[in-house]
Amino acid sequence: MIDLHCHLLHSIDDGPSDLEGSVMLCDLAAENALETAIATPHLRDLTEMPAFLAARDERLGELQKELKDRNIPLRVLPGAEVYASDDLFFCRDLAGASLNGSRYILIEFDFSGLSINRVLRYTDEVFKAGLIPVIAHTERYAFFSGGLRESEFSSRQGRPFSSQCLKPRGRRRQGRVLPCV
Repeated sequence: MIDLHCHLLHSIDDGPSDLEGSVMLCDLAAENALETAIATPHLRDLTEMPAFLAARDERLGELQKELKDRNIPLRVLPGAEVYASDDLFFCRDLAGASLNGSRYILIEFDFSGLSINRVLRYTDEVFKAGLIPVIAHTERYAFFSGGLRESEFSSRQGRPFSSQCLKPRGRRRQGRVLPCV
């Protein structure tokens, strides 16, 4: 199993306060059949990307070393939960914040009062950067809870779309956004 969105890096926003707390979370995750986790600390200010990436990579390296030393079989990979704002229109390189260097990037929006048109403008900027947005916390946005389906969002955007959900193998939930955490 893979977790695409977790805050387990120590001393960064929602993560544990110390390395030992991060190791404990990883150990628990591995005990519960998680094989890979993408660490996604919040990137709230795109103008601070170099400092953010340096801090994330430092904590990630410390955690990976500790997991290896303790034989905890969890792969922890780099990512970010990027807060979508007008900074997206001026950011030259979003790729450093992608999920493990892939074309996918985890995006979070303002939870209150953001229009679907604004969301479409932000996601369009992500596509222009050559990336595919993975929308975090779809259950929190009024335009999704009001009945907008993934397929409708995709057709409005004219491009592929991914909400932050893994569909269990063998079971399909068609035509609606799955609740995601």
